Amino acid sequence: MNPRRSVLLLGILLLLPSLFLPSGTSFAFTSPQESTPVTSSGPTDQDATQIGLPTDQIILKYKTPPTVGDVMHPASADEMQRLSEAAGVSLTYVREMSGDAQVLGLPSSLPLIEVQAIAERLSTLPEVAYAEPDAIMTHMLTPNDPRYGDQWHYFAPGSGHYGINAPAAWDITTGSSSIVVAVVDTGITNHADLSGRTVPGYDFISEVAISNDGDGRDSNPSDPGDWVVANECYAGSSAFNSSWHGTHTAGTIGAASNNGVGVAGVNWQSKILPVRVLGKCGGTTSDITDGMRWAAGLSVPSVPNNSNVAKVLNLSLGGNGACSITYQNAVNAIVSAGSTVVVSAGNSNTNASGFQPGNCTGVITVAATNRNGSRAFYSNYGAIVEISAPGGEVAYPGDSNGVLSTLNTGTQGPGADTYAYYQGTSMAAPHIAGVVSLMLSRNPTLTPTQILNLVQSTVTNFPGGSTCNTSLCGSGIVNAGAAVAAVPTGVTKKTYLPLASKGAATSLAAPVLSAISNGDGDGNYNVTWSAVSGAMSYLLQEDDNSGFSSPATAYNGANTSWMANGKPNGIYFYRVQALGGAGNSGWSNTQSATVNIAAGDFVNGDFEQGTTGWTEYSSHGWDVITQTFPTSITAHSGSWAAWLGGENDETSYIEQRVTVPATRPYLRYYHWIASEDACGYDNAYVLVNGSIVSQYELCGSQVTGGWVNRSVNLNSYAGQSILLRIRVTTDGSLNSNLLVDDVSFQSSASSATIPVASDGDQGAEAAKATLLENPASASQPEQ
Repeated sequence: MNPRRSVLLLGILLLLPSLFLPSGTSFAFTSPQESTPVTSSGPTDQDATQIGLPTDQIILKYKTPPTVGDVMHPASADEMQRLSEAAGVSLTYVREMSGDAQVLGLPSSLPLIEVQAIAERLSTLPEVAYAEPDAIMTHMLTPNDPRYGDQWHYFAPGSGHYGINAPAAWDITTGSSSIVVAVVDTGITNHADLSGRTVPGYDFISEVAISNDGDGRDSNPSDPGDWVVANECYAGSSAFNSSWHGTHTAGTIGAASNNGVGVAGVNWQSKILPVRVLGKCGGTTSDITDGMRWAAGLSVPSVPNNSNVAKVLNLSLGGNGACSITYQNAVNAIVSAGSTVVVSAGNSNTNASGFQPGNCTGVITVAATNRNGSRAFYSNYGAIVEISAPGGEVAYPGDSNGVLSTLNTGTQGPGADTYAYYQGTSMAAPHIAGVVSLMLSRNPTLTPTQILNLVQSTVTNFPGGSTCNTSLCGSGIVNAGAAVAAVPTGVTKKTYLPLASKGAATSLAAPVLSAISNGDGDGNYNVTWSAVSGAMSYLLQEDDNSGFSSPATAYNGANTSWMANGKPNGIYFYRVQALGGAGNSGWSNTQSATVNIAAGDFVNGDFEQGTTGWTEYSSHGWDVITQTFPTSITAHSGSWAAWLGGENDETSYIEQRVTVPATRPYLRYYHWIASEDACGYDNAYVLVNGSIVSQYELCGSQVTGGWVNRSVNLNSYAGQSILLRIRVTTDGSLNSNLLVDDVSFQSSASSATIPVASDGDQGAEAAKATLLENPASASQPEQ
């Protein structure tokens, strides 16, 4: 039974429908069970765990990006109210981000599982392409506190020092000043061993509370420190000192070398681009992806273009969850622009497939090894990993088994220059980024695909007895000397395999994609596929051609079905892949769906597909589009209809964005009015783009006793895309009900009359009235 209004039949009056009154039971959105807080036992890495960190923002993208000033732009009060009603919480507009997406603010930070539920409600809006949490990412290190002889991780591989063989690479090249490597991290401090090694970067942290530098985004990527006190990030979070994480990763990539000072970097000549995206408690997906795009030379709203485009991006950061659409879109754009993205696998000692952005397609995901060539105890692993590099293992402060690099002595704000051994996949990734930059220094025309193939085909094999193997830690430990030597610099042509999806091993069977049923040709249909034994999740791709030349991710999750909503006219092709800890399957068979909607047709105008195509709202939290009705009422056709009102102090509506046909400008729907109230209190409205074009009373003298055809002339909107809303408001006593069904556009007004009836309160006879309305040329705003 529909868990909304329970109704009490009061009686039957002559020529009146049954009168009914809700029980008055209150309903509200129920919050999912709160996740167990992430805890920390000291100054350890805040690497996101299986549950994710709380966040106070959502990323939303429209199918057709609205322009500023458009009534549908989220910066407008009407649209923000509508989004808030759909979300079930009060939302605020924060900003536009790269990739035509928008950032919306929540009233406060909420557990990630609650934010996901809110985002899923927003995703049901027909005009929304996707909505997802603006998840918090954190750097991936386990910091501990204090030269080339101490940097075992650079040495030629051998017993007790399985390094990257950097000296052999330096014999070929020490880098090129024309190559830029972006360190997408906490920013950078002024360190003598990084002096002259950087180009102007940018601070992308938009929230002052996270930035810790007194303002939002600016052109100063300096790291002011990321220290926190206990419970500052979330309930139960620990206090820890500033990490100077970006300074440490930058030193591994490119500390000034052969200068008689401090430590060496992998690349001695190429420039470092500091891109600050992590601050107190981490950083948001929206800030990180904006920083990534900018680093690769792509435009970001309200940020000057980057004149020092990075060919390599190092992301020693991550958080839990499947690769979000926001991350995957950013990676796709960056790789298409010719830049390589290197990401740490994570420090949770679990399968890396559950951590983004390392599980995104198109990035190089790096696991960490220790001094003996085994998997570091903390390192994530699995088929999602492409390669390994030294990340170290530190048993106590100053333990030389860690990775030595540049740091700062400050516990909060910056202090003096120093050096320290850190451990983590955050330390492994910059080794790969540094090697890639050496390869590009030798041949800047290398593509991301060629780079991956070269580093994977020239690795040092894991030593005998290692806890790493090619199923857990990628193809091997990166060998800088062999990789740089293998770079083609002449005209010799080599064949390179395409850049594979994450975990290209085929230990899983391929799913079978079912034929797609879409007999009515509308934009709503279900795509289903067979479950695969051992699969952890499924990746569904969509394209406009069967060759999948430019596929988009339609779904990435554990379900075996996906619902298409509000798709525009066209042919859509689908294929699906199973993802698992032991490897990914091949692609399934291909299926297609054809959408052929006549201009101006409502999606699911008869409601027989439930809420598909419609947004519904009830201030009491009830389902508006339903199969459960008041006593003696049935749907006009089929078994579904919309039930508006039906309770005191209720606001409810249904709405859909649709184009008014030039040849069929008359809105028509069937409605059934049932009310026990006097006139002047409860009302129904038809609104276009937030303005009232039709208003009528819901009261005893207007009861219809059955379904009545109502028409509204929308000729003044012919050919325009509009947001159509049918809305009911009731006051604090004597309820009224409006049932709506079979919404469509017609070429002419189909007139109907209200049956003569007795007013339940005043006893007056209602005159016959035509339910045709012609809105005034200037519509009144909604009250």
